Amino acid sequence: MRFRNQILLFVILTVAGGLVLSLLPSPVTTISAEGRKSTNQYWWWLAGAFLVAVGCAAEYFWIAGSDLVAKSLSRRQKLVVGTVLLSVALIAASYGVFQYYR
Repeated sequence: MRFRNQILLFVILTVAGGLVLSLLPSPVTTISAEGRKSTNQYWWWLAGAFLVAVGCAAEYFWIAGSDLVAKSLSRRQKLVVGTVLLSVALIAASYGVFQYYR
């Protein structure tokens, strides 16, 4: 299967999994005089499994994509790809810090 098709399949499955998780009832925690009571604990297990699966797939795509970049792009193109990735990471980090202190 081509790399592009693998990424398309990953995106489709990720969206479908996220949609299923969003449609399931979310966990509810109530604190009463008798103590803390939680319902829908299965949701956290499903969300954790979904997150692990997405993380493993993203790591695979990162490794396969970097191999593809290393084989097929010129030095200048690699610099552009690296600059774009670094810029996205810096923007995401600064946005996260901004949201944290806001």
